[in-house]
Amino acid sequence: MGRLAGAKPAAVRCVAAEWLLCHARRDRDGGEHDRGRRYRSAAGDRRRLFDQRPACEDQHLMPYIMPTYEQFGIRYPALAAIPEARVEYWLTDATRFVKTSWAEGDYQPAILAYAAHQISLQDSTSGGDAVPAGVTSFRSGSFSLSLSDEAASIAARGGYGATEYGREFEAMLRRNVGGMRLAIGVHAPAGYGWAC
Repeated sequence: MGRLAGAKPAAVRCVAAEWLLCHARRDRDGGEHDRGRRYRSAAGDRRRLFDQRPACEDQHLMPYIMPTYEQFGIRYPALAAIPEARVEYWLTDATRFVKTSWAEGDYQPAILAYAAHQISLQDSTSGGDAVPAGVTSFRSGSFSLSLSDEAASIAARGGYGATEYGREFEAMLRRNVGGMRLAIGVHAPAGYGWAC
């Protein structure tokens, strides 16, 4: 049986190791390869190299896309009633911390988690003229304040540990942003022929 007119060829399945090797070469060489890229395909038991763009390239090279208000509501239904303008503000603010150097799979979830964390912090500490959440009593003369046990534990954790969304963001932050590194240099004594 021949192929149908206009039928697309079967999608090419790329081998992850070859794909990564190709990216490493391209990054090392500072740009595109001379005559196109070579990919290895796996078709049954045989393997071959070819000069064509694999069907999965678009999946690997998707641009980093900002999450939307709708995605925020889907990921965090408890916060879905927050006004869109407020969510958009915190989504935009999150891009100060979440960069396109992050793993693509963590990019959108990290932005969403950061926004949810900030919104949760604002909700727990604001309320206009009302007493902030967690405050059980307050006196003005000679100042006295009492906090509930829950509010005290949240305040003690501080930072990203103050909310479940912050802890989620912090896990992605640690995964994508390297911590401190120790670099040890070699000091060459004079007369060994090393140019300094």
